[in-house]
Amino acid sequence: YKERQDMDFNEVINKRRTSREWINKDVDFEIIKRVIKRVIEAGMKAPSWDHYRNWQFIVLHTKEEKENAFSLCKVYC
Repeated sequence: YKERQDMDFNEVINKRRTSREWINKDVDFEIIKRVIKRVIEAGMKAPSWDHYRNWQFIVLHTKEEKENAFSLCKVYC
Protein backbone atom coordinates (compact mmCIF):
# COMPACT_ATOMS: atom_id res chain seq x y z
CA TYR A 1 0.00 0.00 0.00
CA LYS A 2 1.40 3.35 -1.02
CA GLU A 3 -0.26 6.45 0.33
CA ARG A 4 -1.26 8.99 -2.29
CA GLN A 5 -2.06 12.49 -1.19
CA ASP A 6 -2.58 14.01 -4.61
CA MET A 7 -5.69 12.06 -5.64
CA ASP A 8 -8.67 14.21 -6.53
CA PHE A 9 -12.27 13.27 -5.84
CA ASN A 10 -13.08 12.00 -9.34
CA GLU A 11 -9.98 9.84 -9.40
CA VAL A 12 -10.94 8.28 -6.07
CA ILE A 13 -14.45 7.50 -7.32
CA ASN A 14 -13.30 6.15 -10.69
CA LYS A 15 -10.53 3.96 -9.27
CA ARG A 16 -12.65 2.50 -6.47
CA ARG A 17 -12.69 -1.27 -6.32
CA THR A 18 -14.21 -3.96 -4.16
CA SER A 19 -12.00 -6.49 -2.40
CA ARG A 20 -13.43 -9.89 -1.66
CA GLU A 21 -10.20 -11.65 -0.83
CA TRP A 22 -7.87 -10.80 2.00
CA ILE A 23 -4.36 -11.85 2.89
CA ASN A 24 -3.29 -12.53 6.44
CA LYS A 25 -0.56 -9.92 6.61
CA ASP A 26 0.03 -7.15 9.12
CA VAL A 27 -0.01 -3.59 7.85
CA ASP A 28 2.43 -1.05 9.25
CA PHE A 29 0.56 0.66 12.09
CA GLU A 30 2.08 4.06 11.20
CA ILE A 31 0.40 3.88 7.79
CA ILE A 32 -2.88 2.87 9.43
CA LYS A 33 -2.69 5.85 11.81
CA ARG A 34 -2.08 8.28 8.94
CA VAL A 35 -5.01 6.89 6.95
CA ILE A 36 -7.35 6.92 9.96
CA LYS A 37 -6.34 10.51 10.73
CA ARG A 38 -7.19 11.57 7.17
CA VAL A 39 -10.56 9.79 7.29
CA ILE A 40 -11.45 11.44 10.61
CA GLU A 41 -10.38 14.86 9.34
CA ALA A 42 -12.60 14.38 6.27
CA GLY A 43 -15.48 13.28 8.48
CA MET A 44 -15.12 16.37 10.63
CA LYS A 45 -15.55 18.53 7.54
CA ALA A 46 -18.90 16.95 6.70
CA PRO A 47 -21.82 19.37 6.76
CA SER A 48 -24.10 19.42 9.76
CA TRP A 49 -27.22 21.27 10.82
CA ASP A 50 -26.32 24.75 12.08
CA HIS A 51 -22.63 23.76 12.10
CA TYR A 52 -23.28 21.79 15.28
CA ARG A 53 -20.63 19.14 14.54
CA ASN A 54 -21.14 16.97 17.57
CA TRP A 55 -19.16 14.02 16.23
CA GLN A 56 -17.35 11.46 18.28
CA PHE A 57 -14.89 9.06 16.69
CA ILE A 58 -13.61 5.91 18.37
CA VAL A 59 -10.67 4.04 16.88
CA LEU A 60 -10.35 0.41 17.92
CA HIS A 61 -7.08 -1.37 17.26
CA THR A 62 -6.85 -4.64 19.16
CA LYS A 63 -9.17 -7.61 18.87
CA GLU A 64 -10.06 -7.20 22.56
CA GLU A 65 -11.05 -3.56 22.06
CA LYS A 66 -13.30 -4.53 19.16
CA GLU A 67 -14.93 -7.39 21.09
CA ASN A 68 -15.57 -5.13 24.09
CA ALA A 69 -17.06 -2.40 21.91
CA PHE A 70 -19.36 -4.84 20.09
CA SER A 71 -20.48 -6.34 23.42
CA LEU A 72 -21.36 -2.87 24.70
CA CYS A 73 -23.22 -2.08 21.49
CA LYS A 74 -25.34 -5.20 21.89
CA VAL A 75 -26.26 -4.11 25.43
CA TYR A 76 -27.09 -0.48 24.63
CA CYS A 77 -28.43 -0.67 21.08
